[in-house]
Amino acid sequence: MNVFERVRLLIVRARAKTGQQLLRGIAMRLWPLSILTRMYYRIRWAEWPRAFLNRDLIAAFAHEPPVLDGDQQRCVDELRKTGIYASTLQELTGDNDLLGRLTDEAQKLLAAPAVQAQIAERHARRGEKWYVIRPLGYESRLTLSEPLAQLVLHPRLLAIVNQYLGMYSRLCYVGLWYNIPVFDQERGIDSENWHRDHEDRNVLKLYLYLVDVDDQMGPLNYLRGTQPLGPYADAFPAEAAYGSIPTPEQLTAVVPCEANLTCTGPAGTLLFCDTAGFHRGGRTLTKPRVVFTATYVTDSGVDVRRIELERAAQLHDFGVAAAFALRKEKQIRSLPAR
Repeated sequence: MNVFERVRLLIVRARAKTGQQLLRGIAMRLWPLSILTRMYYRIRWAEWPRAFLNRDLIAAFAHEPPVLDGDQQRCVDELRKTGIYASTLQELTGDNDLLGRLTDEAQKLLAAPAVQAQIAERHARRGEKWYVIRPLGYESRLTLSEPLAQLVLHPRLLAIVNQYLGMYSRLCYVGLWYNIPVFDQERGIDSENWHRDHEDRNVLKLYLYLVDVDDQMGPLNYLRGTQPLGPYADAFPAEAAYGSIPTPEQLTAVVPCEANLTCTGPAGTLLFCDTAGFHRGGRTLTKPRVVFTATYVTDSGVDVRRIELERAAQLHDFGVAAAFALRKEKQIRSLPAR
């Protein structure tokens, strides 16, 4: 890669980041400031400082933890055992119509002229992931439509998230990803390689396939057991607020190939995974891959977007867990937890 290509990539990466992310990235790479910055995040994610930062989330959750049914408990148990759980939206929510509402919402978002122009050009206008178009954008603030709120704040799904984390969670990110089919010779990106995410010590993500995804369409791949407290948790651990991206050769030397789970599935497939464990995916070679995704962290996490509801009154309909997820718990502390 020549110097001009390197500069172009740096500009593309910078345009997709918030001011906070840019400052942190500079601080983590500029010596001697990098030494203090990396030390700060290591301390922030250590056991006792993390517990202190999350004390309100832990106390509120302990006061009235969720009651899980068999399907929810199986999800939590499998997440703790392997770091990933595959199911369907209908099975975990009990809502037969939610997938249709979310599909309609995705079609509406993808129909926007600016989005259609990027699809026609086969190139996202922002972000290093040039073949991933994100209709919900990169801004630090996001307003959730009603169907999206019904997904990412669904009481049954939040109960799984919170039980796994052992505290109330914060909704960190919500996105719609439209992956353009690519050719073998077209440039790849880092997330096609095995990597650990950087947002928190545990990073619980939800993926909902809106189309059928086969093994040629960039399905999520996950290395089971590499999540925190898993048997391979110490394999190239994430550096706080940076992540980890070893070479494939380094990783296969310590994690057996049978740990790899390839998550293909029909539209409506719902995946929970702790992306502090190793995962990869997204490069489709045949048809567009369309996915809704959400990220849940805690108060020790970084890069949290300010997420709002279209109608503030909806907050009371979703309950206390959703209020914590949106950082609005003070508004409805009198409501019973769900």
